[in-house]
Formats: sequence, C-alpha cells, structure tokens
Amino acid sequence: MTRSHSQRILFIEDTEDVRYYVSHLLKAAGYEVTLAENLVDGLGLAKIEDYDLYLFDYHLPDGTGIELCRLIRTFDTSTPILIYSSVTDEDVINAAFSAGAQGYINKS
Repeated sequence: MTRSHSQRILFIEDTEDVRYYVSHLLKAAGYEVTLAENLVDGLGLAKIEDYDLYLFDYHLPDGTGIELCRLIRTFDTSTPILIYSSVTDEDVINAAFSAGAQGYINKS
C-alpha cells in the first residue's frame, strides 16, 4: 500500500548493509527515506530538512543515539524519535526516553 503523500524518515545508521535493507523496506512501504551514516551528518540534515520521524541506531561512529536525540531536541521538540539497539541495559533505555525519544526498539 502506497501513501498519497510520503512521510519523510531520516534514517541514521553506520552499517551499510543495515542502511540498505531497512531503507528499502521503508521505501517499499511508501516512505521517503533520507540516509546518513553518522551523528554529524544526521544532525546536519535534521537541522535543514523537515522529517516526520527520526530513526537511528544507538551506536554511531561519532557518538550515541542518546547524544543525537538530545541535540535534535534543542531545535525540534515534536518530531518522533525511535532509537534501536542491541543494548538492553535499563539505564540506557531510560536515558533514551529522558533525552526525548518516543521509542526504543531492541534489535536483538
């Protein structure tokens, strides 16, 4: 099912295979997907474009998803943020929500 107006997702992931497969799945579901490989590039895109969802990994080569979440929340307080990770530590999950994420997806 395609949407008449694509929702825009900023997907930030440093692993090329994951970036490829997830973005293709999202596109097949009718979403417009913008890709970034690291915190700095993702943050730059978030500052200049409007998105309907931010989706990113907890582990990024130049920081964490929690750091990125905090940075995005300094200028965008409403767009939903989903962080995903194999990290299941409750302190990390709670920190993600405290930083402004709406969801934390366990990928293991």
